[in-house]
Amino acid sequence: MSKFDLDSRIAPARRRAGAEPQSTHRRGPRAVVSALGLFAAATLVISGVGLASAHPAQAAPRVHTVPDVATPAGSPSGPQAGRGEDALAGQADEAPATALEDVQPARLADAPVTMQDGQATDEEPTQSVDPQTASAADPQAAPAADAPAAADAPTPADAPAAAADAPAAFRAAAPQATPAVAAVEDFATTTTFAALTRPTQYGDVLFALASVALDGPANLSGQPIVLEANGVVVAESVLIYTGGGTFSTLIPFVHQFPAGTHSLVARFGGMPNSDPTQPGAAPSASIPFELIIAQIPTTTKITSAPASTRAFSGVDVTAQVTATPGGYDGNAVLLADGSPIMYADLAADGSVRFEDAVVPFGTTELTVAYLGDTAGNYAVSTSAVSPFAVDDVATTTELALSATELRADEEVTFTATVTSDSPVTMTATADSQSAGTGAGSSGAVEFLVDGEALESGAAPIDLDPATGVGAASATLVAGELLLGDHEVTARFVPEPGLRTSASEAAQLRVLGVETTLTVADAELAGTPSKPATVEVTASTVPTQPSAAAVQSRAAGSAAAGSAAAPAAGVDGYVQAFVDDEPLGEPFAVAAGQGAGTLAGLPVGSHEVELRLTPAAQSLLPSATTVSVRVTADARPDVLPDGDTDGGSGDDATPGDGATPRGATPQAPAALSTTGGSGPAALLLGGIALLAGAAGVLFAARRRARH
Repeated sequence: MSKFDLDSRIAPARRRAGAEPQSTHRRGPRAVVSALGLFAAATLVISGVGLASAHPAQAAPRVHTVPDVATPAGSPSGPQAGRGEDALAGQADEAPATALEDVQPARLADAPVTMQDGQATDEEPTQSVDPQTASAADPQAAPAADAPAAADAPTPADAPAAAADAPAAFRAAAPQATPAVAAVEDFATTTTFAALTRPTQYGDVLFALASVALDGPANLSGQPIVLEANGVVVAESVLIYTGGGTFSTLIPFVHQFPAGTHSLVARFGGMPNSDPTQPGAAPSASIPFELIIAQIPTTTKITSAPASTRAFSGVDVTAQVTATPGGYDGNAVLLADGSPIMYADLAADGSVRFEDAVVPFGTTELTVAYLGDTAGNYAVSTSAVSPFAVDDVATTTELALSATELRADEEVTFTATVTSDSPVTMTATADSQSAGTGAGSSGAVEFLVDGEALESGAAPIDLDPATGVGAASATLVAGELLLGDHEVTARFVPEPGLRTSASEAAQLRVLGVETTLTVADAELAGTPSKPATVEVTASTVPTQPSAAAVQSRAAGSAAAGSAAAPAAGVDGYVQAFVDDEPLGEPFAVAAGQGAGTLAGLPVGSHEVELRLTPAAQSLLPSATTVSVRVTADARPDVLPDGDTDGGSGDDATPGDGATPRGATPQAPAALSTTGGSGPAALLLGGIALLAGAAGVLFAARRRARH
């Protein structure tokens, strides 16, 4: 049957339907409900009729493969041959409908529609009825001659049920087996999205429509369609036929989006057909639609804040956050010169309170920033600046020394006590700033001797949060200082918020370390050719602990005075003196041990002074004496014939000038007043010989006279 216009066919029926009086009773809510029900029913009918009009019956479904089925005997020939149940379905479709809701799209496509008493019926067919095939129970059934025309229309899904109402002749001719039919392809669909409103800020509402266009005849009325935002379904509706082969949302999409960027897609999930021989509608989705929703602006204002405070003292600050519409939550932060120092949650009315907040020293302004709500729909805002000042806390420093006079090899402890004017609570940060409520370093103490800081550096100090008192100490070996008197002071170098302070100068006297020099042998002997050698030991003089230290140890506490220093070897050199004149070269002493030769002494006995000069400036020099007897080197030994043995006189080897082996050495003659020995005896012997010779000559002359 040829294509016809939907509006021209339905309009007379709607006029006839509307012309009938609905009720003779008084109109009211029930009449409105009845009218809405009639409108919904008419809408569904219009959707079905429009679908058939947009897609005529001659548009055959796309079937992949339909196997041939043998035609049983008595089956219709010609156009009816091989069609089996399709022919029956086509004949069944010719039966007139009895109610408006029973009208099928396939029937509307081939039969005119008339309205009788509010119901739609098919017009009488113009073909003649075959009396041999017409059923007495169904005199209005379509003749068999119209079967080819009915077969041209799409077969409804309920074809088997329609075949049951067909004339008996056709039921007898129906095949006994259902042929195997391959599934057909669904009609392609195209989904489009159209926004009726375009919200720009949180709180605005989106109204949008969606439509689905078909490439073939199918009734999508009542089928669901959804709206997705970023892949999540946010709204749903159903489709209704709107003409031209297009189905649109019966109710617009309505949704309120949170702040942010959203990608909107209208998605039709498709409509499968329960009859595999009939195509359904394929799913489709619209092109993504980008929607940007801005946050609601907010305003933050400080309602209460002090102008100044003392360092390390807590303050209270309140603020108010406003926005339209209300109903926001979230938290705010208190900022000191832009750095956060405390967070707090908003109350239901948008107010926020920061209690006992410790503001860092040096802060010049306070601000409060609202950080937005938990859903992210309200924007961040910051209050105006509130001027602020923090006053520092004064401190005092006192110094105590474990000893005021000590040797250079003893230790002394410096102890500094720092007290603040009020209790403070410190917390250390990455940049050594102090703020907040945690415990941290209050600063450091420098110990200075004669105005110069110790090389050990400053000692950290922590002030007690309850009392504001702290102590720091440093230990020094006095040998690091020069011998003599010194002034020691302690200076407190605080963290921000505390004021610096210094102690009074304390006097410290450093004494040199006494040393002692001893010899291994106090009496030495030697000759001019073999001088004596002296061995010495040099060490420090040990000290005894002070009375205060002894009392402290007895009480079981730490030593209050300098500790006793044990004896230790001394490095340096020793110089020998005779009558305050240096004798020879000095000799070295290492680790307290040394040895030297006392050369250059004449024959005789001598008192030699040995003077120690330590290498360390903190050690004092010391001295000792030693007795040295120097004898003359032994003369060469004389043989009985007056000759020497030619030796050196150093041994008893014959021929080397020494006393022969086994000979008894002769004791030297007594020294003369001049100190001679052998040569004087020879001289006296010569004189005696001369005197004897003179006597002999004198006697000879007297005899010559007589």
